[in-house]
Amino acid sequence: MTQIEPEHVGSRPHLATEHLEELGAVARRYLSEEITDEHLEGVVTAISRHARERGMKAEELIVACKEIWHGLPADSLHNERSTRTKKLERLVTICIDGYFADR
Repeated sequence: MTQIEPEHVGSRPHLATEHLEELGAVARRYLSEEITDEHLEGVVTAISRHARERGMKAEELIVACKEIWHGLPADSLHNERSTRTKKLERLVTICIDGYFADR
């Protein structure tokens, strides 16, 4: 899996290491259908709100989510491109909804 470093260039805010790890774990479990959409929503929404509170831009959060997603093993149970794409779209939607919730 691609390792996303929480470091940043200049003074840009970033996700804490524990949130990157949690996001990777929940994405992996979601892809292999070990968790429900509701569980995914709970975790990703919390991380998205944390990112907003730290001053990350929404697009920075989305890039981090996509980098984590594309680092997931290609040989997972649901390796079909269409399934992976739909699940990634769901993950990104949850990130956006969570980021802009309560605004």
